[in-house]
Amino acid sequence: MVRHALDGGYEVVGVCREQSAHKLEEFAGRITVVPGATNDAEVIRRAVAGCDGVLVVLVPWGVHSDTRWTVARGSDLEEGESQGLPVWSRHVGDPVLESNLTRRVDFALFMVEALENDGLVHEAPAVVGCQTPSALARAG
Repeated sequence: MVRHALDGGYEVVGVCREQSAHKLEEFAGRITVVPGATNDAEVIRRAVAGCDGVLVVLVPWGVHSDTRWTVARGSDLEEGESQGLPVWSRHVGDPVLESNLTRRVDFALFMVEALENDGLVHEAPAVVGCQTPSALARAG
């Protein structure tokens, strides 16, 4: 997700537990890391100050404001090269989601897309890889 956001020209601020900060070393000098607990309100306040969008890969604790938000419901994730922007649906029972598989890199791509796609604001879409059998069946 960090790589996609940087490639999209975004300035990135990440909150990361101190013991996990080493996972972001490849982005040293390109992002700001705010070390601390993700459920520490002061850490989050510092991290999001001045931000236009916030992406979360944790279970949300609740929404208590009128800010723009999107909660993406993921499928099983697999490693591999990008296949493109995943297909999404508002309803988890939608047949397009039946394959229940998305490339990890494409799930991150979807999260960054959600920053600018007004159709995803205040939604909780479920996603599936665009090249999965169920997505291809819908496209066909």
